[in-house]
Amino acid sequence: MTMFSRTCLISGLVRCKRQRKRQDRHIFCPLSHPYVESLDKALEHINNTKQLLLAAQCDDSKMSEVTRIDLGQGSYIDLPATLYINDFLIPNFYFHMVTAYDILRHKGLDISKPDYMLHLASLVKQA
Repeated sequence: MTMFSRTCLISGLVRCKRQRKRQDRHIFCPLSHPYVESLDKALEHINNTKQLLLAAQCDDSKMSEVTRIDLGQGSYIDLPATLYINDFLIPNFYFHMVTAYDILRHKGLDISKPDYMLHLASLVKQA
């Protein structure tokens, strides 16, 4: 077995801090989705999703609807749209985003708070 350098490439795209060794071949960190073939494909998917969101026709008529959330074992919650969005969807989204961030860091991806808070980069000012 051969010890590889401190960094390895994950699917040729992302640097991984952890050392890997196994039967004289690279072992890539299992961080990428199995359907994502390349960074270009991932960016294309993100851009397509943005275009779909921008093209969506929305009005406030749905805000009066109630959404049922099944909790399992016969339990459920009925939430009006505002509560469904603010108290269920948004926290659920952030939970999964933070969990993905934590898993990526745990697996050795060199990311930090500036990567997580990138949406605020254009607002940063120098003192």
